[in-house]
Amino acid sequence: MRFAGILNLAVALCLCGLGSLSRAEIAAKTEKKAPPSEASEAIRKLLGDTCYQVMDGDKALFEFWFAASLPLKEKPASPDKDLDSLNTASLLGVVRISKDLRDYRDDDLSKGVHTMRFGKIPADGNHLGATEYPYFAVLIPAAEDKEPATIKTFKQLTRASAKKTASEHPMIMSLRPVKEKPAAIPALTKPASEHQAIVVSAPAKTEAGDEAELIFEVVIEGHGKL
Repeated sequence: MRFAGILNLAVALCLCGLGSLSRAEIAAKTEKKAPPSEASEAIRKLLGDTCYQVMDGDKALFEFWFAASLPLKEKPASPDKDLDSLNTASLLGVVRISKDLRDYRDDDLSKGVHTMRFGKIPADGNHLGATEYPYFAVLIPAAEDKEPATIKTFKQLTRASAKKTASEHPMIMSLRPVKEKPAAIPALTKPASEHQAIVVSAPAKTEAGDEAELIFEVVIEGHGKL
């Protein structure tokens, strides 16, 4: 199945629809918490113990655990280039979603624990004008993604995510660069009209040992045209 067919995705990345949630009740916080047992041991041992939470009142709607050290192709030249330094299909982390939602395409975003792997819209001319930023996290049910090195290509990535969806489209979450570090992390932002995102940070390192802190937004609410 070609990317253009299964993602059409112009992908943008997902911006998950939170439906009728009261925005006044949405908050972001972190806590030290072990990664979820639903993820395999091989995946869990690569994760940090900082849990980024999007709270709907007293309930965690999203919980994110990022890799203890994201592998980089090169050290980012500037904050707005942070996400360009990541390798396709690299493990970003794990997310727990507490209820079924809708993604950017208005397809299923299933509750449960999923791995998050990095994807970027191919520069092949098929997605010109599709989205402001070409970066996204592809979600794969944790039970279907147990070994970090198994998924290496964009095609493998999108197929693995789409395998369990009724629409046969991958589950995606939009990622956006942050040009200026906020005063506090996590922070909730409105990156576009009728969108909401959480700003997170994750340590990263190149093969040569150069260290960096990646700061980016994970879009948690909103829809867009593909």
